[in-house]
Amino acid sequence: MRTSALLSLILVVTVAPPAVGQDWVEYINREDGFRVDVPGQPSVQQTSWAGQPAQTAAPAPPEGPRTVVTYLEVAPASDKEAAALLVKYRDATRRDGGNTGADVFQQNGRPGHFVVVEQWRDDASWKGHRGLPHTTQFHEKLTPLRVGPYDERWHSGIAGDSGAPASAGSVLVVTHIDVTGQGAPKVREMLRMLSDTSRKESGNLRFDALQGVRQNHFTVVEGWRDERAREAHVSSGHAKTFREGLYGFAVDGAPYDERLYRVLGP
Repeated sequence: MRTSALLSLILVVTVAPPAVGQDWVEYINREDGFRVDVPGQPSVQQTSWAGQPAQTAAPAPPEGPRTVVTYLEVAPASDKEAAALLVKYRDATRRDGGNTGADVFQQNGRPGHFVVVEQWRDDASWKGHRGLPHTTQFHEKLTPLRVGPYDERWHSGIAGDSGAPASAGSVLVVTHIDVTGQGAPKVREMLRMLSDTSRKESGNLRFDALQGVRQNHFTVVEGWRDERAREAHVSSGHAKTFREGLYGFAVDGAPYDERLYRVLGP
């Protein structure tokens, strides 16, 4: 499909207003690397907008291990019930074939917001996990509690590993980074260096740098022994250098979305 230099093709998903008792439908976009649940069958169409030059389709992710980072929000009155479900799901997932790690984080100050971080040997392992009875039962029980989509995002690793386990006083940080397509290779290398250096800091538990299916999208998962360790990292020279350098590749001047969490259970 041909577009002018001032137009980019985007995918639009529209959903009809939900009817009472209407079931949610799973929508998966493998090209952009996301999955959402929507109320009713969505309508998908391509359209154009005035903005950056047209971009080519995202390349297929490399073969090998996968990290799936999922964001979800539940009703305020349901946070404790959701937390119990998520811990049970995490424990069952850790026993699944091909799983190399699973953690659940609850956002500080917003108890209805959670992040699930799953690590898989390959795509086949993760796809097999999705069809297991415990996964199906988990979603059946969680869906009535949610007030937004179960937003799964696939990643390949750049640097880091799960590291030491987090404890009750640990501080977890999940950051989404969005940069220009031209800047993605440079930012990938910057993140590799940041991860390698940060994992050597006192009090660091993990520092995973991840790249999304859309190659200019990145996620960083950090773990710190306590708030003092996290603050020392934020004030370090290498962290400042990274943030200042990242700004040059920003999309609309806001490349960095950082949120703090606590770990649920052991």
